Amino acid sequence: MATLTEFTTNDNAALEKELSLYSDFGLAMEELIENLRLARGEHADVALILKKILRKESSKLDLGQAVEEFGRSVLDESYFNLISQEILSSLANRIKCANLLFEMLKTYLNRKCSLIQYQHEYSSGEYGNSLFNLKILHDRVQAGVRCFEISCDAIVTGRPLEAAWITVEAHNGRNFIPVTSEYLSWGAESFRAKIAAADQQTDRPRFSAIFPISLRQQIELATDVKILIPYAALDKGEDTSRISLHLCLKDKAGKKLASRWLEDFSALNWPRQSGLALPSPQSLDLWPEDPRSGSRFLGLEVVELTGTEAVLKSRFEVIGDKGRDFFIKYRALNAQGENLTGGDLASSKISFSANYSLLQHLQRISWHGLALEADNSKDPIIEAALYDSMNRKLCGALIRLVPR
Repeated sequence: MATLTEFTTNDNAALEKELSLYSDFGLAMEELIENLRLARGEHADVALILKKILRKESSKLDLGQAVEEFGRSVLDESYFNLISQEILSSLANRIKCANLLFEMLKTYLNRKCSLIQYQHEYSSGEYGNSLFNLKILHDRVQAGVRCFEISCDAIVTGRPLEAAWITVEAHNGRNFIPVTSEYLSWGAESFRAKIAAADQQTDRPRFSAIFPISLRQQIELATDVKILIPYAALDKGEDTSRISLHLCLKDKAGKKLASRWLEDFSALNWPRQSGLALPSPQSLDLWPEDPRSGSRFLGLEVVELTGTEAVLKSRFEVIGDKGRDFFIKYRALNAQGENLTGGDLASSKISFSANYSLLQHLQRISWHGLALEADNSKDPIIEAALYDSMNRKLCGALIRLVPR
């Protein structure tokens, strides 16, 4: 069970004291969830009990305007109503009910800790467009490719039902860092058309990673945004020891709303290129969360792997209209993100009887006979994605079945 301390760390004594107030709440919620797992017979109205606990707890600490601006609880009402309805309809299923409560608790604590961190960085107490809680984490792996991870939180105001983006560009002194020839899909692109912007010193586009943000309220809080960047995508130069990363929050027209800088002094120690490449999320329109509906990708793993066949398990948090159909589709891609079959390796239709569901799906796929590139013949990149009934890709992830 995740605890509050996993979501934020800070050496400031005052902040530590504030956070300690929430550890008791976290432990109490974990105990409640564990009791639900072990309980026999009928459950109490756990959704109403949880709602009462959350709203009582949200007033325990003075967070200035946070309680008012984000509703009586830190969870926005639309999300809370969806998940609480599903909890109420799942009382006979202890495990499902406990899992739903855990997702609610995790989301709640993430948002609460994010607000505390925001007030720690911006002492004015007023909420405006901002990026905060910035971190760099190294030695991550995605689809067999070594990456570093940038994480941050964001607040966007006054733009409900619009789009917003976080962009990341890299600088070496005064110059933009271009992408390497194997990672052209990671080049800078406009918001309205995917046209590469050339650097002055090279015909290759400058590096840029982007990430969409869901805007459903007047004041939207995005927590735990994670942007994975392959080391090999940046042509930084062999002797470069310091990289400057510029994070920018932009609206749908590309107008800057807020920006921050991150410095990485470990560039000399970055791992060398492995020979594997990875298409960018923007080239595939593949994101961990759908910025319109809020549906999220939760996990993708290999359950079984034999020869040119595999069984994959994918997990999604699906938010949508009750009774509408969704599809989980699997595609085989090359390193540039091109579809190797022209179609799907597999596709499954899923129907839901609720507006909120935690979906776990098993799928057997085969890539026997595919004309893969010679150097990647044993490790195809598989895309697993959730689509709505209009064939719009909502969210998903990539996996390399035989990582080297």
